[in-house]
Amino acid sequence: ITSKEFAGAAAEVAVIEELSYLGTGSLILNDVKMESGRYVQFEGKPLMSAQIDTLVITTDGVFVIEVKNWSREFAHSGKGFSPYEQASRASYLVFDRLRSAGISAKVRAIIATDGSLPERGEHKVAVVPISRLRRYIEAARAAQVDVSSVRRALGY
Repeated sequence: ITSKEFAGAAAEVAVIEELSYLGTGSLILNDVKMESGRYVQFEGKPLMSAQIDTLVITTDGVFVIEVKNWSREFAHSGKGFSPYEQASRASYLVFDRLRSAGISAKVRAIIATDGSLPERGEHKVAVVPISRLRRYIEAARAAQVDVSSVRRALGY
């Protein structure tokens, strides 16, 4: 129960529970392996696949959610892969897949956390407490997204 794996799993379950209250028509996918089928360039590095903790598709947008529940010590140790880069890479891959399918939809990168995080750096990623995640998504009124079309374009 005190392991870091348990803490991470508990945070992912809390995210699933929080998102279960999203409106009808929302699609929530967990533990998604996204493949591009080709290498794309992201920040000067090749990118072909990404693992996404939670992918949410609503009529208001597409949300790539990285879930973290790190301790302060681990967050500042430099041992973990940057969650900002993780979320940015994954959201870009989703954006690229949609663009290739002719779908124009805003894809937002989010880190849902109740723990600590390392320094943000230059990445444009929203950091949202897990208990506010549903409200954050509901407040994002970008455009009308056809959930079924996005789902098909992403292969789900």
